[in-house]
Order: sequence, then structure tokens, then C-alpha cells
Amino acid sequence: MPDIAAHFPLEDALFEQLREKLGDRLMVEDSAALVRNPEPATRLMLAPCGLDFDAATLAPHETGRAVAAASAVQVRPADRPRGSWNG
Repeated sequence: MPDIAAHFPLEDALFEQLREKLGDRLMVEDSAALVRNPEPATRLMLAPCGLDFDAATLAPHETGRAVAAASAVQVRPADRPRGSWNG
């Protein structure tokens, strides 16, 4: 645990550098809010990108296409509870 704890101040320093450099272009999302109530949080993330909300963003596990990215393992089956990060 001490090794992991040593990284927290580094992460905080990096975050502050990003905040200083990017200002209001940096979006910080509350992941707990996203898990609890995904639609409003998703709408907030899509808006600055100029993207319209699509209900499919709330059901990535229902896509008919292949997910070929490192995030493919994060496309959880529908029966996995929201916020369940491990298997």
C-alpha cells in the first residue's frame, strides 16, 4: 500500500497542472454520479463535444459491432451491476 499511496500526490500535482493549462476545457466527472444516474452525466459529457444524446450510449453492452480497443473489457454484460469494475 505505501507504494500506491506515494502516487496520490503525483496524481494531484498532474491534475493541477492540467487544470491550470486547460482551464474550463478540462471536464471533471464524478464517476459515482455517472454510475448512479448515467443519463444526465452522459449528456453533460456529450454536450461540449457537440454530440447529441443517444440512448445507445447507456447500453454499450447491446452493440452489434465488435469492440476492438483496450476498453473492450469494460463493455460489461447487462447482468453485471453498474459500478462492478472487477469481472
